[in-house]
Amino acid sequence: MCERYELKTNTEVHHFINYQKYGYDKLVDGNHRLLVKDTLSCESVRMQKQTDTILQYMNDRVYRRHLPYRQKDLHLMLEQALVHRIPLSFFLFWGASEKEHMDNFDVQCLLYVKTFFERLGKLFPYDINVTFLLADEHALNYKYTRIFFESYLDEISRAIQKVS
Repeated sequence: MCERYELKTNTEVHHFINYQKYGYDKLVDGNHRLLVKDTLSCESVRMQKQTDTILQYMNDRVYRRHLPYRQKDLHLMLEQALVHRIPLSFFLFWGASEKEHMDNFDVQCLLYVKTFFERLGKLFPYDINVTFLLADEHALNYKYTRIFFESYLDEISRAIQKVS
């Protein structure tokens, strides 16, 4: 059973969650001591479960090839976003090559990314900002033909706007 505590602000909840990780059961705030019990508040437990659920989704092998990287940092970032009700921001890199036009693989990839963020949006209650970096410099570095990859990236840009 989860009992409520007299945590008055999101900051107190955030600090309480962090103190609990180190086994503390009190919060100290300058001039007075706020005593709390051994377990987290209902809201804190709910937030912890929500953070874990979102991370589990993001790290699912369906969407991720490699093992989770900087898992603790991701967890803290999600926790902060939930506590402070701030949007998540994602930056996605879309490389270019000698392709002149999109093909079915590109369309499927965009739909895959769209599905990922739609499902994430059902788990995360606040805004999610997604920025695509269309990598023309990447193509130039590999000496791809500008007229081809510019046409390709223009099509990708229009397709991104259409699915978003």
